[in-house]
Amino acid sequence: MFSKIKILGAFFLLIVLGGNMLSFAAQDRQEGKIFVNGTELEGESAWFISEEYEVNDGCRQSTQVYETAEVPFTAILKAYGFEVEWLDDQYASLTFKDKVYKLDLEKIEVIDQETGENWLEFAPGERGSYTVAKRELYLDQVNTKCFLYLIDDMREGIFIEGDKEALRVDVTF
Repeated sequence: MFSKIKILGAFFLLIVLGGNMLSFAAQDRQEGKIFVNGTELEGESAWFISEEYEVNDGCRQSTQVYETAEVPFTAILKAYGFEVEWLDDQYASLTFKDKVYKLDLEKIEVIDQETGENWLEFAPGERGSYTVAKRELYLDQVNTKCFLYLIDDMREGIFIEGDKEALRVDVTF
């Protein structure tokens, strides 16, 4: 009886570990360099993510691949001209053109301290991607670009392009 329990326990453990390995195999993450206006952003890296996901459009089910680059949000903001002051490991004060915002890494939001409005809203239908590390938010390139567009009302000049083959991200303001 005891050996059957050990065998069943070992079998269950293999299934659990095997399932985790399969789920990790579906996501590919590689590091890449970041260049802002042609100059490498020293000490920072982008993460290229390629992830399979299932889609069911009502008629058929298929597997799609979501690819993006997550960039270090506050490092990009600093390069853009924001003043970033970390209040602790979760919150940062962001100042740009005499306006103050509060970055919350737990809620993944940037709140305008004057109006209370969240400026980091994922676009409807957009598959937002982010990773939180100690004192950094790695945010996908689309939402980083949208944030800068909304904050500075810039119509041109924000260009973020990821090149998975060269493991490089260019950010041009």
